[in-house]
Amino acid sequence: GYIGAQISNTSEMTFDGINDYFNAGNISSLNFERTDAFSISAWVERVGSGTTQFIFSKATNSSPYTGYSIYINPSNQIASNINISYPSNHLSVNGNTTLNTSWNHVCVTYDGSSNATGIKLYLNGSEETTSSTGQTSITGTLSNSHPVNIGARNSSDLFFNGQGVEVKSWTKD
Repeated sequence: GYIGAQISNTSEMTFDGINDYFNAGNISSLNFERTDAFSISAWVERVGSGTTQFIFSKATNSSPYTGYSIYINPSNQIASNINISYPSNHLSVNGNTTLNTSWNHVCVTYDGSSNATGIKLYLNGSEETTSSTGQTSITGTLSNSHPVNIGARNSSDLFFNGQGVEVKSWTKD
């Protein structure tokens, strides 16, 4: 359920950057492996800046943070990571365009290659030039039983500050 002050309608949530987030539970169909292709997209309007703010996360609550996410980095750019074991076995990429404070469409696609080059970031329909801060490739299992969180990495940190609408995830069957 939603942990926070309000849901303004059936598809938009306001996050305060302090402790609001949506815990969707452990959705087994989103337990992707590193060899599965998937995409995540959302419309977001950020308010805060200069901190890491998670938009979507399906990862363990503590080290090694096994799972995947899309977030805004401290430079206010879109970013994504796929962690088998952080920091020694993970893919992490950052975009190069600063998100404005109006509505932005953000998207990450991953081709299942287990390589950083398989992660693509899109901002408002344009592919971002990315830089990698993790390994070039990973091995191991990505699947975990932790909940999908919208607006936070987990129940205790990296909360999103702004509004989120239509967070969606797809996989190739």
